[in-house]
Amino acid sequence: MVDREETELKYRLSGERSYRRLCAFLGAPAEEWEQINHYYQSEDGTIPGKEGVIRIRVEKGSVLLTVKRAGRLLGGLARSVEVEAPWQGGADAIPPDGAALWRAGHAGLKALAAEHGGPFRLVHVGRMVNRRKTYRLPGGLLLEVDESRYPDGAKDFEVELETADPEQDRPKLLEILRRAGVRFSPQAETKYQRFLRHLNPASADPDRPRSPRRPATRRSS
Repeated sequence: MVDREETELKYRLSGERSYRRLCAFLGAPAEEWEQINHYYQSEDGTIPGKEGVIRIRVEKGSVLLTVKRAGRLLGGLARSVEVEAPWQGGADAIPPDGAALWRAGHAGLKALAAEHGGPFRLVHVGRMVNRRKTYRLPGGLLLEVDESRYPDGAKDFEVELETADPEQDRPKLLEILRRAGVRFSPQAETKYQRFLRHLNPASADPDRPRSPRRPATRRSS
């Protein structure tokens, strides 16, 4: 497992109408599948921080453990350092408890522990479901169009484009969105931030620690 720098352009679609219009404009997707994201945080809600993520993702018959840190999302441009590895604990034990995540020896968790003075108690705070469609664009670009569903029943929609050259690829993405006739704006929150907001709607400040809902937690020591 090695740290990987990820750079993405992210734009929020105004609603389901714009989402459907964009998908119709793009035509048949190259792929379409469901992602189930399980999120974890320290017991006091301060780790992994407002720009990070500790996530177990189930998709396409596989399970991945991902830790993102040193992230930043500004003006629709997201940068993060992530470590991702297959989960070896088996799909029948999803979501695993926090102790199992530590036992996996994940390099991203080790890095967080080093930053925060040692291992910390991990809590499973809940899950959200993402429906992803991918579209192959001219020039080898792969556009991801997401419909995300949150614990409170709310939905939102966004497009993502992983890129090695955001300044070159941003005009291409914006031109596609304009030609599709959809309403959009630069994404201001990560999926994890939006998940937390929908989990605890009374606490919308991303700097304020969130306490997980007790019935949904699985704890480790």
